[in-house]
Amino acid sequence: MEIQNQQKKLKKMYPTKRKFLYAGMSGALLMTSTLLPTAFSIMSLPITAKAAVLEVDALTNVSSSNSSNTSPLNRWNSQAGTQNVNFTISGNGVTSVTVNPTPRYVVLTVPQELRGYVSPTAASAVTSNITVDLNQVALLTTLVQAGNTFLSGVAGLGNNLTGLDLNPVIQQLNLLQSVQNIGGANLNVPTTMTSDGALISGQLDGEIGRVASANLIDILNNLKNAVNALQLTGLSAPLNPALDTLKGPLNAAIDELLTPLTAGTGEIVNQLAQASVLGDTTASIPTQIDVPTSLQGDVDARFAGSVVQTSLLDVNLFSNANGVSYVYLAAASPTLVAPTENLTATTSAVGAADATATLPTTLTNSEGVNVPVNAVITNTGGTPVTNGQLAAGTYTVTYSATGYDPVTQTLVVTDPADTTRPDAPLVTSITGNSQTGYTIIGTAEPNSTVIVENATESTVGTTTTSSTGDYTVNLPGSVGPDARLLLIAIDASGNRSASTQARTPVDPTLVTPTGILTAMTSATGASDANATLPTTLKNSDGDDVPVTAVITNTSGTPVTNGQLAAGTYSVTYSATGYDSVTQTLVVSDGVDTTAPAAPVVDSVTGNSQTSYTVTGTAEPNSSIMIRDTAGNTVGTTTTSPAGDFTVTLPGSVGPNADLLVTATDVASNASNATPIKTPADVTLIAPTGVLTATTSAVGAADATATLTTTLKNSEGADVPVTAAITNAMGETLTNGQLAAGTYLVTYMAAGYGDVVQLLVVSDGVDTTAPAAPVVDSVTGNSQAGYIVTGTAEPNSSIAIKDTAGNTMGTTTTSPAGDFTVTLPGSVGPNADLLVTATDAASNASDATPITTPANPGDTTAPDAPVITKVTGTSQAGYTITGTAEANSTIKLYDKSNKLLGTAKADGNGAFTINLAKGSIGAKQEFTAIAIDAANNESQPTSAMTPADTTSTGGQNNTPDTTAPNPPTVDHIGGNGDTGYTVGGTGESGATITIRNPATGQVLGTTTVGADGTYTVKLPAEAENATTLSATATDAAGNESTATLFKLPSKATGMSPMSNSYNSGTMAAMKSTKSLPMTGEASTSWLVALGAIFTAMVGSLFFWKNKSKKEEEK
Repeated sequence: MEIQNQQKKLKKMYPTKRKFLYAGMSGALLMTSTLLPTAFSIMSLPITAKAAVLEVDALTNVSSSNSSNTSPLNRWNSQAGTQNVNFTISGNGVTSVTVNPTPRYVVLTVPQELRGYVSPTAASAVTSNITVDLNQVALLTTLVQAGNTFLSGVAGLGNNLTGLDLNPVIQQLNLLQSVQNIGGANLNVPTTMTSDGALISGQLDGEIGRVASANLIDILNNLKNAVNALQLTGLSAPLNPALDTLKGPLNAAIDELLTPLTAGTGEIVNQLAQASVLGDTTASIPTQIDVPTSLQGDVDARFAGSVVQTSLLDVNLFSNANGVSYVYLAAASPTLVAPTENLTATTSAVGAADATATLPTTLTNSEGVNVPVNAVITNTGGTPVTNGQLAAGTYTVTYSATGYDPVTQTLVVTDPADTTRPDAPLVTSITGNSQTGYTIIGTAEPNSTVIVENATESTVGTTTTSSTGDYTVNLPGSVGPDARLLLIAIDASGNRSASTQARTPVDPTLVTPTGILTAMTSATGASDANATLPTTLKNSDGDDVPVTAVITNTSGTPVTNGQLAAGTYSVTYSATGYDSVTQTLVVSDGVDTTAPAAPVVDSVTGNSQTSYTVTGTAEPNSSIMIRDTAGNTVGTTTTSPAGDFTVTLPGSVGPNADLLVTATDVASNASNATPIKTPADVTLIAPTGVLTATTSAVGAADATATLTTTLKNSEGADVPVTAAITNAMGETLTNGQLAAGTYLVTYMAAGYGDVVQLLVVSDGVDTTAPAAPVVDSVTGNSQAGYIVTGTAEPNSSIAIKDTAGNTMGTTTTSPAGDFTVTLPGSVGPNADLLVTATDAASNASDATPITTPANPGDTTAPDAPVITKVTGTSQAGYTITGTAEANSTIKLYDKSNKLLGTAKADGNGAFTINLAKGSIGAKQEFTAIAIDAANNESQPTSAMTPADTTSTGGQNNTPDTTAPNPPTVDHIGGNGDTGYTVGGTGESGATITIRNPATGQVLGTTTVGADGTYTVKLPAEAENATTLSATATDAAGNESTATLFKLPSKATGMSPMSNSYNSGTMAAMKSTKSLPMTGEASTSWLVALGAIFTAMVGSLFFWKNKSKKEEEK
């Protein structure tokens, strides 16, 4: 029985919905159609609806604007260049209930004068409210049939199936046969321009299909999820396989549509686009205009735009569209013609600044007319200079005239010819040699060119003297030593001085070594002597010169060092750029082959900071060598005739270093090594803890730290130390002149590494709070913000807080104690604030209370808020939505005047307030008030929370689907000047909604009180509606049929009409838009007649459906 009841919902709803749709189509909807060029009649009263301005228009009331910011008094001139301009086209939707395959476009015609100068720069951005009649989509028929087949199959499984709820499936199937409203759809429409530059257009249908597809995809996914969620439980669970079998064909039918929809392809997308109707629409077409530079006169460029539905894009069809905007252009202006040749002038003498240029007083413009001009001369730095006081150089002459852009000309000023020879150069010094080159230093005429010639008068060097006459010339080494040179100075006029003679210095020579070199073989007759040869020799200037040594025997034959037998040899030293020199080498056979005894080391003293000293004894006159473990020699000496030796080693050897000491006799016999170790370093012990010192007062720099004069070393000995104090920048400071801060104390002692200690200097404690700030003024408003000025302790921090402790603004007072704080407008008018001052020691003053001023001029209270919906339960909390004055603050109170919640209305006046669980119970009255930015309060609006739904005790809650009885309208008061008050009776706790049925506009809402009565306030604008409707909506969202009534005229009152205006008719009227601009006057009595006819047709279907329900029972 339950399955049959659920099926009945689907069977009953389908015909009822279609009847209401057809009733609306034959009544209110068709009355606003602009797509019917012929007349039709209602009750034998003809009404003619003409097309809009263009028969192809897809919108009514089309208007257009652009962002050029031009006007007849503010035109773009020929210098405007390239401009980006957005064209905005707006219009209201027209009503269409039939499939129309003709494509829709957004179009913009380009005026003849600007064709070739205008181009689209990006896709058009289109925003529209789209309505899709899914009944018009043929491909959905198969899916709906599959749904009906599925429901019949489920019914065949039996009655009273446990756990089965078909309502979600039926709800989605009903949506597939409904009219869907997609508000605020954003379309990104690619735009193109015709080849002749006359028309910019973009086709809308692809984007409309995309948006409509997304809506249908949601419905299909929800349907599929609802089908797959069906599951039988309890005793019916064994039937689940049969249920799953029934799901398959329906899911397949869903997927057959979902696949192309998701891909954005296929006939289904085209059918959705064709079944879609544009509502209120705004299109923005971005363009670029290259402003013409040769217009012969002013041009008012007329752009016509619209949204059209046509198969033929012809600019001639759209040029007369209503959506017109203009771009205003100015004729090209004449320009000054700049002179082409350079101006010239000459000074009276070289270096003089007295040249006068002959400047023209008129120039011709581009039309050949002489124009008086004013001339200004500027130098290369752009600084104006006086004609008649010009020195040699290049200048710019700028000519200007009223109404013209300036033009320029180059002026060249020169000195007269110079025939005086400069003095001969002076030579101060010549240094260098043929290997590295030569440098000549001297003086000559300032800014002259100095050339250096050799004996053949070839130039070997050149330079330019400084402004003081100094010069330096570098010559290549190829000039040669002791070379004769001539130096000549040439001035800027090309006059040559007499020559100055000079010579390059003689090259230095190698100094021959003195004495005879010796070497010894290892044994008599051996050929293994190795002579120690120098690698550098001094030259005649005392410089070290790297040399190459070659050993030759008495026959002049080169021999190898290390393979020398006893005899006499010649060593030749050579170096690049020098003559070779020689030295005699005598090699003798060795005699002594006995190594000396290993050295005896008596002591090793010192440290790594200074050096180490090694003392001991070894073979007399032997060579002592000390090496580290890597074989590096770190110290040498020769023992005395008594055998004593002392070797000093560098501190870099380091502490605890292992060393080897050997002795080598004159026969080069080396002893065994004696191992030694350098002593460990003795270190200073860094003091522990942090040093402290205190200044005499806050901000003083007079602290003296007590510094130690000795420190212990690592051996416990007292070591005198010197202390130095440095700041964070490494600067050394004087003790006794220290300000508050952190410092580093470095202790130093000879032979020790430095150690450091931290020193912290603090100011004396300041515990005195500053005086409370004195506030001189608080100005401003909630739109521009507020400014607070006053005085407090100099250099203190000012903080302004609200009564909740939130900081609204801060600043620091000047050295004189003045302060200014800027607060945001969000602080609000009449806000209580506290101002405090805090000094550098963090002492805070007492607070000075202030109040922001009230906003000037606004004393008008906002309208009472309109509560459009109250949903929720006492267990989950409640959500209250409604409308009020834009940007006003909404506050909700319970019957005891306790604040329940607040919200801020948005720019359109919409607000939503969520009340937490427990804040208010079910069926409890509450009030709402609106407060504007000037703190003006509206009258309260009363409403009531809905009753909690009850459980049947089974597994599922039974929803409340019974609509309340229609409300009564018992009394109507007021007029079109002050507004109206409507009162009557209805279901307790239900929401009463007053609408204009012709437009669907909500004019007022309230909640029926516990006594079953209600009163609702309507705005004065309600008098524009011929007929109003009142409906009651209970907490479960069930809406009653409408009670129709009329407002009283100013002369007499009118009683309510029949209450047979049903919800189906209301649905049709909600979707009805206002009539488009048709070019003919409309009469309110015709609209009323259409509404009455609609109500009558709706009533017929209602009673017929009701009779059918009774028959089915």
